[in-house]
Amino acid sequence: MTNFFDNDPKFVFYLFNNLRIERFASGSGVPTLNRNDVHDFKIPLPPLPEQTAIASALSDMDALITQTEKLIEKKKAIKQGVMQELLQPKEGG
Repeated sequence: MTNFFDNDPKFVFYLFNNLRIERFASGSGVPTLNRNDVHDFKIPLPPLPEQTAIASALSDMDALITQTEKLIEKKKAIKQGVMQELLQPKEGG
C-alpha cells in the first residue's frame, strides 16, 4: 500500500491488523478475498490528529510489550542458570 489517502500510515497499519479481514474470506479449498464482499464495508476514520495520537499510543504500547518480553526472557535465562547451579550435585556431599 502506497497511498494512504491523507491518513496516518501507522494508524492504517494498526487498523488493518485489527479488522479481522478473514471474516470476508470466501472459497472452500483456498480462501480468497472478493473485492465485492468488502467494497461497501465502511470504516469510520477519526481526524488525522486523532489518528496520529492513537497510532502513537499503540506504538508506545508495542514498545513496552517488546521491552517486557525481553525482560521476561532475561529473567528466564537467569532462573535457568540458578536452577542448574542449585540442583547440581554437590561434591563430597
